[in-house]
Amino acid sequence: MLAKTILFVDDESSILAGHRVVFESLGYSVLTADSGAKALSLLRSHSVDAVVLDYAMSPMNGEETARRMRREHGNIPIVLFSACLSVPKSALGVVDVCVEKGQGPETVVEALRRLFHTFPRKRK
Repeated sequence: MLAKTILFVDDESSILAGHRVVFESLGYSVLTADSGAKALSLLRSHSVDAVVLDYAMSPMNGEETARRMRREHGNIPIVLFSACLSVPKSALGVVDVCVEKGQGPETVVEALRRLFHTFPRKRK
């Protein structure tokens, strides 16, 4: 069985580096992008099982990035990893789950496990 590939999108390089260390140590394959535009480009060229996306990015925020991902890639599981209390409800309607950025990585791991169980995807 192939390792699940997760795309992490955040404009803070230290957060991307932390995600890479944690998730690769758990056996996941990790891609990173520091902007919504780069994330969309990666999705066009790589098979990805889920996206973990920050909300507060510029110039394209997490909501717009998630909307474009939905248009171009259908029902790919998307976890919004942000300060959820400050995220508009319109953004929460586009993603599958929101995880508070202040919580540890185990919360993201658990959210992804639930999503993979709910939305199993076949690799292309």
